[in-house]
Amino acid sequence: MLEELKEIDNIYDLMALCGMVVLRLDKEQPYDFSAFRDGLYEDLYDAVEEYCFAKEDRGSGKAFAELKKYIIGFLKNDISIERCFAVMKCIDELVAVEYPCCLLESQRVISYPCMNKRFCEEIRIIPKNRRNFFIKKEAEMKERNRSEYDFLRKERECKCTVLDGEIINYIIWDKENIEKYPFTVYYLSEKHFITKHFIETEKLTFAIIPFIDEKLEDVFEVNLENKIFEISKMKPAMEQKLKERYQEIYQKCKEKNIDFLIFPEMLMTEYIVNAAERSKDFGSPWLVINGSMWKERVNRTWFMDSRGEKILTYCKKEPFIYKETYKEHLDRTKNQEYAILEIENFGRIGIAICKDLVNEKIKMFHKYIGTNLLFVPAYTESMDLQSAAGELSRDYKCIVIVANACSAIKKSNKHDKKERIGFISLPAKNNSDRTEGIITYYQDGCRKGCCDYCGGKLISIIFDRENAFEFGTSYMIEKSSF
Repeated sequence: MLEELKEIDNIYDLMALCGMVVLRLDKEQPYDFSAFRDGLYEDLYDAVEEYCFAKEDRGSGKAFAELKKYIIGFLKNDISIERCFAVMKCIDELVAVEYPCCLLESQRVISYPCMNKRFCEEIRIIPKNRRNFFIKKEAEMKERNRSEYDFLRKERECKCTVLDGEIINYIIWDKENIEKYPFTVYYLSEKHFITKHFIETEKLTFAIIPFIDEKLEDVFEVNLENKIFEISKMKPAMEQKLKERYQEIYQKCKEKNIDFLIFPEMLMTEYIVNAAERSKDFGSPWLVINGSMWKERVNRTWFMDSRGEKILTYCKKEPFIYKETYKEHLDRTKNQEYAILEIENFGRIGIAICKDLVNEKIKMFHKYIGTNLLFVPAYTESMDLQSAAGELSRDYKCIVIVANACSAIKKSNKHDKKERIGFISLPAKNNSDRTEGIITYYQDGCRKGCCDYCGGKLISIIFDRENAFEFGTSYMIEKSSF
């Protein structure tokens, strides 16, 4: 370990190296972290504190060189689990999250797999999501109402490793979870125009587009063989129709003050997505979740900003069953990676596609990473997504937005019956049972004109209203069509 220590040059590689030792030794003989005696390590605490002051005066390089010299002496004669944990504990407590300078100054989307540069196949260090809109708004509500209690139910703990319960500011991923959850964080700093918008907003407004009322086989050329479902391509006439509808919706959203424009699963192609008008001065929508497109056994969604710049993509992992017989044929070698959009001081945004939401492994990833908003483009007549969304909302403070296609819902013979298309699931309010709030949107008047256009649904969650608690939460909900 000491030879590896001599080679590292930054605080996160130091933390990662010590974390590797802790995880390895704990696996050999479990350590009782409650017995840790921090009073024995005051000199170490002072050395890390001095590093924090010195990097401001002399720069991170010189400051870290001095700290490393101390750590080498500290561990030279006793590379124990407790001493390595002590180093991690002091860094966790004293060192503010140090994003690389390029991240802090950039107005672009920056991607990173972890904070450490070395040992990435063995251990990864990711900042915990401790500065998000839930925390900010709850603090404001408590102060405004002079309350000592939070407005939302306390979220359950979800430990990725044994260190997660002991380290406050970071998630520590071990080799097992790194292999299980390969992921990339796409980061927007405070300099980015999207970040500036979300930091100032007092509500979140979602434009949800059911998009089309046509049967799947009328939209695509579908191959059904040996209980396998595949899409070869979208029919040209339908692709042109959806392109024009997409353009119309995109144009209409310019007149609305919305934050997210969300389309359902599958009903996209690159031709359709590239049809939107691009403008650097375009103010809204700020983020677009382009449903998904099915191509070469990959079901992929595009997440882009209002200027048409692609931020990230995500591939579906859990196939659906078509006509109760045919299983969606997905190439699992092409769709392993997860993706998270992290907006500084706002929170983490994730994507799951339809049946992904009922996959326990996928839900576990979003619990570990601390997803605040989870968008779920869907094409399903099943209502089984709601229980999975409810679990993430009531227990882990995640707003789940299920954007379904109108054509996925069976037509009712009753003209007055409104069929549910999709929903938004909200965290549970404090001093209540663990029942999440559900905002439902239906097929209604907009369906009558669906052959000409898709009216879409506008749903706003307003954070600054007092005494207007609906759906078991401390938010006020506004719903409308547009």
